[in-house]
Amino acid sequence: MSLLSLTDLRVRFAGPQGTAEAVRGITLSVAEGEVLGIVGESGSGKSVTMMAALQLLPPSAGIQGSAVFRGRELVRMGREEIRRLRGKEIGCIFQDPLSAFNPVITIGDQIAEAIRLHQPLTRRAALDRAAALLDLVSIPEPRRRLHQYPYEFSGGMRQRAMIAMALANDPALLIADEPTTALDVTVQAQILELLQKLRQELGLAIVLITHDLGVVAGMADRIAVMYGGRIVEEGPVDPVFYETAHPYTRGLIAAIPSPDRPAGALVAIDGTPPSIWSRPTGCAFRPRCPRATDLCAQADPELRPIAGTSAACHHALTEATP
Repeated sequence: MSLLSLTDLRVRFAGPQGTAEAVRGITLSVAEGEVLGIVGESGSGKSVTMMAALQLLPPSAGIQGSAVFRGRELVRMGREEIRRLRGKEIGCIFQDPLSAFNPVITIGDQIAEAIRLHQPLTRRAALDRAAALLDLVSIPEPRRRLHQYPYEFSGGMRQRAMIAMALANDPALLIADEPTTALDVTVQAQILELLQKLRQELGLAIVLITHDLGVVAGMADRIAVMYGGRIVEEGPVDPVFYETAHPYTRGLIAAIPSPDRPAGALVAIDGTPPSIWSRPTGCAFRPRCPRATDLCAQADPELRPIAGTSAACHHALTEATP
């Protein structure tokens, strides 16, 4: 059963050059207890898609389409109702925990505030709950840490504290937006292991937004690959990796560092992602694609089943990924 369903979700922004569409008709769903990985380069529309569903974009953003959570339409939900839902039934881990925390308020008070906004608890009871949450995310000496400020935490500890805050009210869905950005490889692995543990223990559904396919390889049940504001490939994790249909997904997989490659042999996708203000006609990936033809300039391909996945490509690959 779907916990969250997006249908033809579109986001437009106005600027000096007119109006541009940053998210172009996203349709996807997340089931109870499922981990969905949304992957793509910076500017592909990953974060904007989820922020639009939760009404976290500025008022200037034009949002169309549908986002239904447990039978309730989020896009047209009233401000007070969506505020009661965010932080309670849907938790968020934001990209930069240092800027997400208030630097002049202790970690404990910030987590306690998030709890008291949704639960009728005293400050003492909320702090007790905050200490239990810090312990849940493996922060040592949680009672002492309650009284420390964000700058006294390391990057990995701040990220764990952000996860603790996101879990404060036992949400059913966790939106994790680049939860391992700027962390070293060891801490990154610890954070991903923690999210996997919490998913198993609490039955959480997780939307994991990242630019790195390697991050979701061992954690996601399904992967949606985004480019130019659209989903270009979507499917269960194994077919996306081993029966890859879209050239862009293949490029991302090839860019994952591998011990099998000679030292210094890094693989990159030629070119850069298009600006929303100057997107090419037809397929947005066309200027960077080795398989592009005149057809790709004429029509933007629709997402369609290809082997074990679905891909938006006129010349989808069907042979197994090397």
